[in-house]
Amino acid sequence: MGGKRKHCVCFRNAMLEAGPGATIGGMCATRCSGSIAVRYGTMQDNVISLKVVLPNGDVVKTASRARKSAAGEGILGVTMEVTLWPQKFPLHSVVTMYNFLTIKDAADVAIDTMLSGIQLSRVELLDEVQVRAVNIANENNLTELPTLIFEFICTGKYGRRLYGFA
Repeated sequence: MGGKRKHCVCFRNAMLEAGPGATIGGMCATRCSGSIAVRYGTMQDNVISLKVVLPNGDVVKTASRARKSAAGEGILGVTMEVTLWPQKFPLHSVVTMYNFLTIKDAADVAIDTMLSGIQLSRVELLDEVQVRAVNIANENNLTELPTLIFEFICTGKYGRRLYGFA
């Protein structure tokens, strides 16, 4: 990736959501996915090709036309280069959080929402223990119930009308 594109990917947090130490090479090596896989797919879905140095010193570049059945998982070598499918990111999104009495209720709503055709980029389900951990780690006071967090994609006009942002 060129310097400008690399900066853009890191700045926009494009697939690098696993934590501050996440790298594209590391995510390929572990076939990473996360909450934004709902919209953008996993590393397996986004890797076009890899350039890898094998233990014997050979350099291998995978083909670039066919989708991969693995991003890099199981390759015994050092990843030198990763080519990713370009993604278009929305200019506006809205994050919402909902509490439920049971995990099943939350899971049912998550499934129904994903099947409804609503444009989602992220879905996260937290149980009471996870919410408690978030409260402790961040000194929050969230209700300690099963919680769904959605990130909805919207246009600026729609976002202004519903949520009051530009």
